[in-house]
Parts: sequence; structure tokens; C-alpha cells
Amino acid sequence: MTPTKKSDMRDWIIQGFNRAEDAVYIGLGLLLAATALTLLITEMIYFGHYLITGALSENIVFLLDRILLIIIFVEVLYTRSCIPCKYPFANTSCSQNPSWLSA
Repeated sequence: MTPTKKSDMRDWIIQGFNRAEDAVYIGLGLLLAATALTLLITEMIYFGHYLITGALSENIVFLLDRILLIIIFVEVLYTRSCIPCKYPFANTSCSQNPSWLSA
């Protein structure tokens, strides 16, 4: 095998792994988004039910616990959306970098 064929094969394998990784992250992102949306709707229903029945004070800790879980899911999705910048702290021209980094 010549060096160019070897590097072509290596590039092809790397692209395959990158595509597989992207597919996994897209699938996980969709699952996280669907779960967060379902939890949000469920929490609104529970909140209304607890408010109407007067049981809000007894269930506030459970509601807050599930709301924090939704926030964690959203933060994971947001963090993953910033990953495309390969070196975010070295490349200040990346559109995903926060504004304070380029200052």
C-alpha cells in the first residue's frame, strides 16, 4: 500500500467515525429535547393540579426537582451545540465563542 492510499484509507475511516459520532449525538440530542419538552408539559399539568387541589406546598420539592432536571437537559443540549468549535479558546473567530472571549 502506498503512502497516499494509506492516508486516503485513514481519512475515510476518520470520516466514518465522525459521521457515526454525529449520528449518535443527533439521536441523543433529539431524545433529550423530546424528554425535556415532555417533562415541561407534565410539570405544567402537575403544577395546575397541585394549585387547584391546594397541595402545592406539599409537592413543591418534587416540582422543583423535576424543573431542575429540565434545566440540566437544556444545559446539556446548549453545551453540545457549542462543541463544533474545535479549539474554542484558541480560535476567537469562531461564531460559537462567547463575546467576552474575543474582547
